[in-house]
Amino acid sequence: MQNRVFYINEEIDENANNLFLKYSGLNREGEKYKKMRKEAFLIKETVKSRVNIKAVVSYVEPVHIREKTLEVGGHIFQSNAFSRIDENSIKGAFVYVITAGDYELEEQPILEQLYADIWGNSYVDVGRDVLKEKLLKLIAEDPWFVNLAGDKPLKLSDSFGPGFYGMDVAQVKELFEIQNGNEINVELKNSSVMVPIKSCAGLYLLADESYEELEPECADCLGNVTSCKLCKIGRSE
Repeated sequence: MQNRVFYINEEIDENANNLFLKYSGLNREGEKYKKMRKEAFLIKETVKSRVNIKAVVSYVEPVHIREKTLEVGGHIFQSNAFSRIDENSIKGAFVYVITAGDYELEEQPILEQLYADIWGNSYVDVGRDVLKEKLLKLIAEDPWFVNLAGDKPLKLSDSFGPGFYGMDVAQVKELFEIQNGNEINVELKNSSVMVPIKSCAGLYLLADESYEELEPECADCLGNVTSCKLCKIGRSE
């Protein structure tokens, strides 16, 4: 499967609202936060017409894992978390680029710009969740993936990508060499910044039922590969 475009047209407002309140810290009680929430949701109405979530995805195999490195399509990615994954459980990888559009409010007060930025983050993260659901539906229904699964159900890992699980942000260039964003009008600058800004790239590993999910705490871990092996998270005492 190469360069398949997905359009996220589902009703996602409620989930975006919840993420915004979490990211902004405005989910707290009190009159001050109530007033700030009202202002923040006015900004949402300003940027809502810009919400245009779409993704382009390619399926790539084989996938090889050696300690903290993952090889996909001849490209090497590094993350401490890869040392916790059994290569034998992995069938392939869905490499994606997703964008939620442009949320910049130039020449507006700083607080309004901040709210718009957080709304953009919320929409792209909700879009990524919906994309995973669409990929799960694909592997459950597409004859090729059904045949690949055989009598063992397939599932998807959490999303790995630059900035998560210790992966260097600069590795977005490697992802774009596998799956660039041209088909959804996402451009990668020399600085490794994607335009529109509210875009991201990553990959989901396609795995059999023996794949063990990583703990949520690992996503933002600042440890190294040695400390990962010693960490008590995920180990039974």
